[in-house]
Formats: sequence, structure tokens, C-alpha cells
Amino acid sequence: MATTTISWGDGSGDNIYLTYPSASGDQTVEVSSDANTGNARTKTVTFTSGVGNITQVLTVSQEAGGPQEYTLTKYLSSYDSTNSTYTSISNESRAYGQISTSNWYAGITLVNGSRAETFFYYQFDLSGIPSGATIVSVEVKARAAISTTNTNYVASKSIAVCMGTTIVGSSTSIDGTATTYTLDVGSGWTGQNIQDLKVLYYAKRGTSRTSNAYALQCYGAQIIVKYTV
Repeated sequence: MATTTISWGDGSGDNIYLTYPSASGDQTVEVSSDANTGNARTKTVTFTSGVGNITQVLTVSQEAGGPQEYTLTKYLSSYDSTNSTYTSISNESRAYGQISTSNWYAGITLVNGSRAETFFYYQFDLSGIPSGATIVSVEVKARAAISTTNTNYVASKSIAVCMGTTIVGSSTSIDGTATTYTLDVGSGWTGQNIQDLKVLYYAKRGTSRTSNAYALQCYGAQIIVKYTV
């Protein structure tokens, strides 16, 4: 028996193997391949006879093998009205479906009072990710600003990724100029708990002008999730 090796040519380093009798004449060719751990693939093999220059074409196809990786990109679609605490929100819809393509923003007016805290949780629709998926990577970018940087008026202001209402990773301080931040997403995400991923806009008032209408400004946020199933 003789064997001819043909590369799939897809960058995987895998090969197709043609095994056939060494003698001439009518022959049966056995086709085999290395196991496929990537996407589905197809290869065309041409046979040419030694006499009469007769050709035959064989198309070899192999289904995808192993986990397939998918990428889901989403923008803010809603907010958690149960756990968010704020005085008012203006132009709420301006935070949805964008991140930095517009100068429009949603204004989240801070809770009044000395050292009063404001929590506002934005959410993504990640229902397209199967509960049994393996999360490969998560990237969250958010564009935000605060209407005053005077720490006597607003002592602290930040943005963070949460699982439910619990911050994961580190919070990022918000500046007075609209800035797009790449947020710390922590670790341990699964196809189930990623449905609870939220972006927290947070501010704590200072001890002066505690009833002035200062606001967190949300220009939108984007999440990119890579996962396998």
C-alpha cells in the first residue's frame, strides 16, 4: 500500500491521507484525516491517471470539531430600577446603543445630602449567551463624566463592573471631561452569571452644596464577550 499526504492548508498543520494499492489498474482509495479541532473545512483533490490523462475530482469535507468560539457585542439596553438610587435621570435613552459616537448623554442627578451616595446600575442584554457556555474573555468600555470635579461638592465618583450589585475587580475614577474607560472585569464569569453583569455609576457627595443638581453623565457602554459552546 502507498500513502500520499496532502495538507489541509488552513493553518492548522493537519493533513489528509490517501491510501491506495501500489499496483496499477482499478483502485480503491481510502481517505483519512487528522482530527479537526477548528472550523469546518473543505479540500479538493484531483486524481490523474497515468494512461489517457483521465482526471477525477474528489471533494473532501470535514465538520467542525471541538468548541466553537463566538463573539457577542452589546450596548447598554436598560437599568436596574430596583437597586439604583438617584434623584432623577434625564434623557435616559441617550445612554443606550452607543458609547462614544455622540456628545449626548444621560444625566443621573445625585441624591441630596451630606456625603449621600448615588448608585446607578446599567445593564446589557446578554440573553444570547447560552447558560452552558464557557466564557473566554470579557471586555467592557464605558464613556462617562461628572458635572463637577470639586471634591467639596462631590467627594468621589467612579464607574465599575458588577456581578449583580457586587463590584468585581477595581473601580475607575470618573473625570470631569467625557472619557472612554476600559473597565476591570474581574474573573470567574460563566454563561450563567454573566447575565447579572452590570455597570455601576457611583458618586458620593461632599459636605458643601449638598442639594445642588450635580450629575453623573453616561454616554453609553459596550461589552464584547468571547465564548465557546
